[in-house]
Amino acid sequence: ENEAKCPLSGVMDHLGAMLILTMEQWLAKASPASLALTTPLDMLRTAKDLGSSSTISDHESISHLKYSHIGRLRKELGDYCLCVGSPDDAMVHYAVALDVTKECKDILWHASALEGQCAVDVLNFFRDHRGKLTRGAKGVPLKK
Repeated sequence: ENEAKCPLSGVMDHLGAMLILTMEQWLAKASPASLALTTPLDMLRTAKDLGSSSTISDHESISHLKYSHIGRLRKELGDYCLCVGSPDDAMVHYAVALDVTKECKDILWHASALEGQCAVDVLNFFRDHRGKLTRGAKGVPLKK
């Protein structure tokens, strides 16, 4: 049974690493038009902008959209890294997503990247304290 788990674990680790690598390459080539990373908040913002006579040029608006799209893609990539069991890679992607979404004032995606970063922190905490945690005054172990 243990002999079967080791090769399978190695295969799954390799598959996860290849998935992350492939997604990073794909996302590097992705354009805002190739993915629909919009939210209902984006729709409200667009409707507001169409109704007002804004002084922002179309070029600046497109540039801002592309830049905010980078933050959203990096947040997505962080989610995928977390799903395949690579919290260290996820933390790097979430950090970039936090910087970009904060700069773009993309509050919904910034909050989402913060949530992902918190998930990585919790995962790392439990990984680092495996077998050391106790519950309650009696010291009942968390694991049975």
